[in-house]
Amino acid sequence: MARLVSKTEARQVMERHEALMWAVRTIINGRNELKNTISEDIRLVLREQMLEQLRGIPVEKLDFSKTSQRVGTLKRHGLATLEDVYLMPQSQPESFGIGRYDASEIMSTVASVAEDILKEQRLDMASACRTEAFEKLINDLYVYAGIRDMAASCEYIVRRYSGSIELYIDCLQPAVSDTKWLLTSERGRQDALRAYDKLNELFTSDSYGAALDGFAGQLDALRNVSTDEAWREYSDNRSFFADIARSIAPEKILSDDTFGIAEDLIETVRMREIFAEELKCDLTETQKWGVRYIVDRGNAFLADCDRSSRMLQTIAAMASLRHSGGRHFIILCDEMAVSGWCEGVERFSTLKAYGLTGASSDAATNKWLHDGGVAVACMDGAADIALPFGFRVCMMAVDDAQLLYTSERRGSDVRRLGFCADRLLFLSGTVTENDSEQLLPLIAMLRADVAGELENLTALKKRSEFKKTLSQVFLRRA
Repeated sequence: MARLVSKTEARQVMERHEALMWAVRTIINGRNELKNTISEDIRLVLREQMLEQLRGIPVEKLDFSKTSQRVGTLKRHGLATLEDVYLMPQSQPESFGIGRYDASEIMSTVASVAEDILKEQRLDMASACRTEAFEKLINDLYVYAGIRDMAASCEYIVRRYSGSIELYIDCLQPAVSDTKWLLTSERGRQDALRAYDKLNELFTSDSYGAALDGFAGQLDALRNVSTDEAWREYSDNRSFFADIARSIAPEKILSDDTFGIAEDLIETVRMREIFAEELKCDLTETQKWGVRYIVDRGNAFLADCDRSSRMLQTIAAMASLRHSGGRHFIILCDEMAVSGWCEGVERFSTLKAYGLTGASSDAATNKWLHDGGVAVACMDGAADIALPFGFRVCMMAVDDAQLLYTSERRGSDVRRLGFCADRLLFLSGTVTENDSEQLLPLIAMLRADVAGELENLTALKKRSEFKKTLSQVFLRRA
């Protein structure tokens, strides 16, 4: 049999295989190395925050026992805070004329304070200051998110094709050497030629070779991402970055599951069962907690700067209530967002969405009333939604609820429609618990009793009690 594949061509195919495997190993190793880097990033950010706390503690706090005689000496040498003492060399106090024993006691005391702070410290991914160390953490988390997904895809592709490729590589071995080719049987040579064709086909296919090449290109782009780009992504989706950091160092990242919730509500919300059978997507742990809160509270206010996240939590809450017997739901939003909400409802759940806009709104309303599902309408058109006498809606959600505050008529129409709902949910990405002037009128529409308590607490400026009371109806997500 004439030789149709040269040994050079056979070796090139082998080299192509090695190059692809090297690219895969680079991606997988990059993911594993980044996990270690991120753990160190978190440690450095926490250390930075620990130093900030020490900066706020004056050296006078060391004023006990014999060290009381030495505080003045420390201050005279420019050591005004525990941070100053913590950062100075171990032997420096002795150079100030402080005895070795007293110097050791001072240093060990400060080190003990720092250790206690670090032991209890958790990184709050939602509110950490934009320092150089935190920027690096965000940048590494951004890169890790991309590499993690690529590595998972690479591992899947390799598992899928590895058996066939190993067999083809083994069959091709005679073609890499003239001597082996001469000693190989006719059947072996035919197998080698078929293996060569199959390998070439795989190495250029979109499902294997081209896919792995694409990941290698994406890896280069990820590693060159700018700090500003990574920070923009973090600003738009803080909970996503927090979830990634928590998956790497769960003991060091503050869990925002219970963020802003009064202690007596935490267990109640945690035990609330939710049902995901009607969902077509997965929820993060943070989003699951938001859904539990919405379902448990009845009337609630979800403040989440991530529009897609609050949409998903709202749809998941409706899907859970649908599983429990709820049939009719309403979403009121800005006119430009109606189509987006309709698309989201049907993309993320099995619920049917009906856009109550335009000439077909009456027909859509009748269909919704008969079949059930989610009616999506512009909040300025709330007065046009005609419900039969005594008709009850399982839940009504109002997106960008802060807009109710800007129009008395709009607020009145939404309030009137809300009387027909068993549950009322307000959504916003801009309202915060610190903006009581804008927040209280909205809380009053949800829970008049809570709003009354909050007015008194505001007057007394009891901020901690204010937030605890507010958490009965208001949940802020990062």
